[in-house]
Amino acid sequence: MKIVKVEMGKPDFIKHMKKEMQDFRSHVSRVNHQYAEVRKLKESLPSDEVAIQMDFSENYNCQTMEEIQSAYWNAEMVTVHPAVVYHKN
Repeated sequence: MKIVKVEMGKPDFIKHMKKEMQDFRSHVSRVNHQYAEVRKLKESLPSDEVAIQMDFSENYNCQTMEEIQSAYWNAEMVTVHPAVVYHKN
C-alpha cells in the first residue's frame, strides 16, 4: 500500500470524491454481475462437464513466518497459477 498526500480545496475534494465513488459503484456492479454469472454456470453445469477457474500472480514473494531482515531483500519471486475445478457428481 502506498500513502499519497494530496491537498485540495473543499469544492475540488467533493468533485474528486463524486468521481471516485462513481467509479467504485461501477466496479462493485461488475463484480456482483461476474459472481452471479459464475454461480449460474456452476449451478447449471452438466454432470459430464467441468468448469475450471484459473488465476495467476506474478512476482509473488515467498516468505517464511519468522525470516531475518536480510532474507527480505534476497527473496526469490515466483509466479503462482492457482486453479479450481468444479464438477457435479
